[in-house]
Amino acid sequence: MNLKESFRQTLQEIRSNDAAYVRIAFVGQPGAGKSSLINAIIGEPVAAVGQATDVTTGVAEYEYRFQRLVDLPGYGTERFRYEDWAAEFRPEQYEALVYVFRGKLLEEDDSFLRSLAESAAEKHRPIYLVRNHCHDLTGEERQLIRDDLRLRFPGRGTVNFTDCRYGEGISELKEQIYSADFRRLRQERVTFAFTEAKERRLGEAAEKADVAIDRYAKAAGLNGINPIPGLDVGVDLGIYFKMYGAIREAYAIEEADLKKYMAVPVAKKLLELLTKQGVSLILERFAGRLFFKDVLKLIPGLGTAASALLGYQLARMAGNDYREDCRSFAASGMDTLIEELLGE
Repeated sequence: MNLKESFRQTLQEIRSNDAAYVRIAFVGQPGAGKSSLINAIIGEPVAAVGQATDVTTGVAEYEYRFQRLVDLPGYGTERFRYEDWAAEFRPEQYEALVYVFRGKLLEEDDSFLRSLAESAAEKHRPIYLVRNHCHDLTGEERQLIRDDLRLRFPGRGTVNFTDCRYGEGISELKEQIYSADFRRLRQERVTFAFTEAKERRLGEAAEKADVAIDRYAKAAGLNGINPIPGLDVGVDLGIYFKMYGAIREAYAIEEADLKKYMAVPVAKKLLELLTKQGVSLILERFAGRLFFKDVLKLIPGLGTAASALLGYQLARMAGNDYREDCRSFAASGMDTLIEELLGE
């Protein structure tokens, strides 16, 4: 498993987290084409449509780029009377509302839309007006609809004209819905949920890396065969290669990941440690930070035991440092991947 596959697992985790999603409810007249509009926005026939007055008879949610497009039944039908609809479906719970109509707004529509607008204004949530099935409307008729909505709802009279069969107005509606403020809200939610999941995954990786460090540090204390300049201790470079490999595996980092994300500050250092020369150089730097050489001079007769302890400490120090670098690289790589996803 490489870093990208690990990232996919993290995505699966946050996809089950409701807090990561922004929910947009599609409401309006029965048979206005709410389900067709959702299909057009997503680009796939996910919602059931038909010739009946209102095919949707319950709440249906469709995931779309860390949003949930919620298809609600039309109001004013025998099944969902106007006075009961709002109490049952609670439109105030959604972050945005898309009101869809296809014919003239009657008194019941007027009252319903006003209540939606008041709720949206109170909670500072957007509401978008959509006149669907508009392909046969003349320019004059469209202007009359605009003027009518401006009179009915001052400040909320902007209407989007769409037709799902011909693809008219879909891209303009999407552009309006996914405004800068909406994208910011989505990014905040996804980033928060992703950060929680990422920290859990990095914590699990750290535990695996610590187990590997302890195991290989103990082996290093007993297998010193290559002298380190300036220190009375030898190391087995093979042990360090295995330890570093186990740490990278814990964080799902492969050589290809390091080369792909060279812009990450620690990537170059981690690549250098894939060679024997790089391992030797880093161990020389760590050896200079240990004080055990002086201890050996002060306590005669403890040379072998102290040398083993010194080898163990050197391996632990090098392993801990490598673990932190791997953590930093994995975190940066995953942050880059989530930014790429949110930028889609």
